[in-house]
Amino acid sequence: MRLILKWLWTFLLMFVILQPCFTYKALPDVMAVYFDFFGKPNFWLQKTRFFIIWYAIIGITNIATVLVPLIIKRFPACMFFIPERLYWLKTSEDNKTECIQIISTALKVTSLLINLILFLLYQCIIEYNIISAVYTPFTIIIALEVTAPVFALSYPLIRLQNPKRD
Repeated sequence: MRLILKWLWTFLLMFVILQPCFTYKALPDVMAVYFDFFGKPNFWLQKTRFFIIWYAIIGITNIATVLVPLIIKRFPACMFFIPERLYWLKTSEDNKTECIQIISTALKVTSLLINLILFLLYQCIIEYNIISAVYTPFTIIIALEVTAPVFALSYPLIRLQNPKRD
């Protein structure tokens, strides 16, 4: 599963990064970038400013996915607030590796969901700014926006709650 997750994350990340490159010229200089629940725009932004913010969001979320597990490996256990911290980070190297793997999986899935949200939001922006209508269903985006943080918080807490006792 980890390999499939890694490839899905990588593929979607590349798609989210490259998608704007192919549509940049077709977009107007001032774009509708924020929409209400019914698909009506209520915030516009210059194209250049939008893409600076867009790529910053993509960079921050995906770099965090890679860096957080590396940070956990190097910092002392007292700096992390996870259930059964002493068991996971101090007792053995195997426990620490498993803890890092659980957190890494949670981050990759969350990042995958965020990239999917970004892909769908960009589809809405393209649709409205090029063809003046939004066909991408907002309910899917809202469901993903709820799912991503719930998963990010609950998965590690559930997996790290009851450590295996020998």
